[in-house]
Amino acid sequence: MGLKGDIKDFNISEIIQLIGQQTKTGILTVRKGNKEVRIFFVNGNVVRVEPDRSEHKMLMGEMLITSGKLTREQLESALEEQKGTVQYIGEILLKRKLVSKEDIQKVVQTQIYETIYKLFQWREGTFEFETREKSEYLKILPSLSPEQLLLNVSWMVDEWQEIEKTIPTMKVVFEKVPQEKDPFLEEDEKESDEDQGLTYNQKIVYDLVDGKLTVEELIKKSLMGRFDTCDILSELLKKGYIRKARVEKTPIFQRVEFKGSRFLLQVLSVVLILVAVYFCARYVNNLLSFRTLYSYDISQVEEVRLKDAVFPSLYEKYLSYNLVYHRFPSSMEELSSKGFVSQKEAHVLPSDLVKFYTEAWKSSPPF
Repeated sequence: MGLKGDIKDFNISEIIQLIGQQTKTGILTVRKGNKEVRIFFVNGNVVRVEPDRSEHKMLMGEMLITSGKLTREQLESALEEQKGTVQYIGEILLKRKLVSKEDIQKVVQTQIYETIYKLFQWREGTFEFETREKSEYLKILPSLSPEQLLLNVSWMVDEWQEIEKTIPTMKVVFEKVPQEKDPFLEEDEKESDEDQGLTYNQKIVYDLVDGKLTVEELIKKSLMGRFDTCDILSELLKKGYIRKARVEKTPIFQRVEFKGSRFLLQVLSVVLILVAVYFCARYVNNLLSFRTLYSYDISQVEEVRLKDAVFPSLYEKYLSYNLVYHRFPSSMEELSSKGFVSQKEAHVLPSDLVKFYTEAWKSSPPF
């Protein structure tokens, strides 16, 4: 099945439906600019996705690390084993018994929904479908029918506006509300349909709420993805199990999270400090050089006093004139006629000193 084209002509929903109807096995690659997403199909069902590499936090290994299921060292060791093979990283992690099959399936399903949800927002790009053979590791992956997938994603798009009303930012921190009854009632303890306690997924999110983690951090630890986690938090909030504690302030400089970032930030800090020191030194040097060369004349101007009041420096008068007329004053009379100095100042300060300063500032400005 050779299938390629532009998503302006066929949107993502139509493409996925077509592959599902044909019950094809292969890889759908969607591109927009330098972004690339791959969707894997088996017999028309979606079994996994490969998010764009820029979506660093959506990669399987990173999701397992942030959720606390895996360490950085364990992931790097598994990735080293994967090099030069066609093995799936989830297969290696499962073989090493580092994570469970349920953990892998949860991550993969979250990746699928989050990735397709974002693809729904693409308004331009290209697509291409290649048929492939079935992989041996498919038994560890979930299998979502196009109908089920697209229905849920469409529902996610519609529901998100309601969720944003209760969770307007990912920096919100929730805390538990003390309960008179255990929210996790056993089957025989349930009194009515209104008193059903919490579902399994709600319990996972509820247990993570501690008054410290932001919504963004809860999403990472729950492995349920942005929509499902926020949907559960919104429901827990409506039921009165949790309440808003505060909203964390976003720092001016966000922490950049990628391998080697600490070293890079240290180098960048040193460079910025050196640049700042260089310009400060240059500024001080220019100022000192000017005052050294023309110290005698400066002292003459600064020492001029009339009626025990110290007049502003000649530089200040000169600067004001230059800002207004965009040229240098040629004489003290010119400064006086334009109202920059008084008649008494014009009489005391000689014009040749103004000319001297003018030439000095032209060749070596103090600032």
